[in-house]
Amino acid sequence: MTVLLAIRGGQLESIAGYSAGLSMGALAAVAAGGGTTLVYVSGSEDDRRAVRRVRLLWVAPIVLCVSAFGSAILPMHTELESWDILFGGLVALLNNFAEIEASYLKRGLRTPSLFYTDLSTRLVALGGVAIGIPFALATLIGTISRQAALQLLTQTDSSRSRLLEGRFSAALRKAYDLRLMGLTASYVIVDRATFIMAPLIVGATLSGVYSSILTLTQAVSALLVSGLQTVLAVRSSGHADPRHVSHFELATLVAAAFGAILASISASRILELIGVEPSRLHQALLTTLCLAIPLGVATRLIHFRYIAAGRRQVALAMGIGAASILVLVALVASFLGSIEILASAPVLAEVSGLAVGLALAVKRRLAVREEVRLDRD
Repeated sequence: MTVLLAIRGGQLESIAGYSAGLSMGALAAVAAGGGTTLVYVSGSEDDRRAVRRVRLLWVAPIVLCVSAFGSAILPMHTELESWDILFGGLVALLNNFAEIEASYLKRGLRTPSLFYTDLSTRLVALGGVAIGIPFALATLIGTISRQAALQLLTQTDSSRSRLLEGRFSAALRKAYDLRLMGLTASYVIVDRATFIMAPLIVGATLSGVYSSILTLTQAVSALLVSGLQTVLAVRSSGHADPRHVSHFELATLVAAAFGAILASISASRILELIGVEPSRLHQALLTTLCLAIPLGVATRLIHFRYIAAGRRQVALAMGIGAASILVLVALVASFLGSIEILASAPVLAEVSGLAVGLALAVKRRLAVREEVRLDRD
């Protein structure tokens, strides 16, 4: 709703600047601390303590420096405002800490608390935009309020204690898993890279429209994937009922597919509701980006299953395939100056990731069959 209100208020440039800054901060966060969230969700108490220490003393300073650098450099080459970029980077900085607190709540199956915290955050940001505060600043204020609430909700987390004990190098070894780091890097590239590319391909207004539509579709995906992350936490705890978990995963996939189809059919109406001109180009952007919702949810579901099963290398291979295709398509879009091709990049990336996963699954099944045949002989 905050994005919708900002669009209607003509704040497309602020949305574009915020999205670029948030994306730069997110890329810096994954470069410095990629995979640590998944280690926190599936690791021991010592692992979780190590992740907190690394996020605080290593990742946060890097994200802050990159955000400041981006707010100084990007305005020289685009029409974006430096403050909007900086505020987006600061939101990425706070998200660096919020991911850990949210993971703790998911491990404890306190999803309702997390939901109400996110809801109150969005209401704060919405209220800020409603009274005339720029979108980027309003979102930053809402994010600060969310972090304060999460701090209160996670006071019982034992991994908060003794953060500075022991050697930092030991904490680094515990916090990082190269396979999960690579997988998280692929997530950020697929989700955030086109936000940075859009203002380099088209003007601030059209890139703002693109960023707004992509933000909306990713918000839907994030809601669905959040449920799958809770399933991952339950699987890792060893207390999961396979039947109930499978039913939940299937329901999530059905909801994603149904939502994407409905949004594609109603593209013109949706654009009118959010205050964007329902031109053919804008409808094409919305329809294309909606296709990425069920594909992305399916990809994350498969990744989380492989992680829970201890086969992280397969999830990593899928992520590398997706990120490689996205970078390739984004470069083609930049060369041709086409925002339509850029919009297809996330969709093609998810398809390629699923294709890699399918190929590896077939290869493994054939190998198993060959082993069975040899045993019989």
